[in-house]
Amino acid sequence: MGDRGGGADTTLAPVDQTSVEINGIQYGGGAAVLARELDQPPAGTLIPWRGWLQGISAVLALGTLLVVIAGPAPVRGTRWYWFWLTLVTSYGLGMLLWLFRDRPWVSVTEEPGDRDRGLIGLGAALLANIAIAIVLFGVGRLLGT
Repeated sequence: MGDRGGGADTTLAPVDQTSVEINGIQYGGGAAVLARELDQPPAGTLIPWRGWLQGISAVLALGTLLVVIAGPAPVRGTRWYWFWLTLVTSYGLGMLLWLFRDRPWVSVTEEPGDRDRGLIGLGAALLANIAIAIVLFGVGRLLGT
């Protein structure tokens, strides 16, 4: 039939023939080398300012939540509506919508009328997340990443 390997040496190197035990599981052959490499801690931190970013996000989320709960009565939606929308929507877009749609810094003299309810806020947040995922997927495909 002929030589399929093209004359290449396909025998395992001596180091590949050793075995290693990681977390109580025995690995041998080529898997031992891979298991040894995967068991190593990462070389460095991927995002060095990750802690600061998480801290800022937490402060903004708690601040928004406190204003929604203890601030002036929302005009366009109930507190539950804005709670769900700001809590569930990705990338802080719920908070931005709340700031631009309800404008909590403006005092309203009229009594709030028919407002969006909590379950509508939850549904809107879930639909917004689906739309955000679709848009990000499309942008990723468009840019080739």
